[in-house]
Amino acid sequence: MGSKIVLFGKPGVGKGTRLSQFLEGRENEFRVISTGNLIRKEISEKTELGLKFKSYSDVGLLVPDEIINQIVINAINSSGSDDIFLDGFPRTTAQAYALLDADIYPDMVIEFFVDDEVVLQRARDRIVCKDCGEPYTTNDFKRPKKDGVCDKCDGKLIKRDDDKEEVVKERLEVYRNETYPVLDVFKEAGIKIYTIDNIQKDSLQKFKDILENQLK
Repeated sequence: MGSKIVLFGKPGVGKGTRLSQFLEGRENEFRVISTGNLIRKEISEKTELGLKFKSYSDVGLLVPDEIINQIVINAINSSGSDDIFLDGFPRTTAQAYALLDADIYPDMVIEFFVDDEVVLQRARDRIVCKDCGEPYTTNDFKRPKKDGVCDKCDGKLIKRDDDKEEVVKERLEVYRNETYPVLDVFKEAGIKIYTIDNIQKDSLQKFKDILENQLK
């Protein structure tokens, strides 16, 4: 197996953006297992599971662990020797223990941090591709080349329901109560945790340096 790297942080912290910047031109070298993408695929196909997912995400609640765990663990186990980024998993201590119980130990956790107000402002600015989930902003940070159109797949850019301010505030509360304690589970398991202040100008370079050291 290759390296398994967990990307961690509040909803809207910008870890997906940092990952896409790191992967630019290197997409075929890594596998990204994104809970969000798995869920969006089910929702877009309007499966029974997708409708269940949507009922939770639209009000800022986490999808139950038992639905998510097996999907993600199966994806990891089928990845072969690929270097893997886990984006959006685990989000609860139960999910973290399920990972460890399956004898899947991340090589490291990279935690991105910003203040809550930064998350709220980013949610106000964010739009995403309806088809592939690629994130963009309405400000100059990551504006699409063509307004309303995804650079990657030409899909339509939309405002997600879970980027509404009241939903984001609820998600931040859920993060504090249910997701942040995941770090304690990994610390107890002896897994190395790096923290990056994602508002700093050198945050992308720090991210790259950590990864290059692990993957060389």
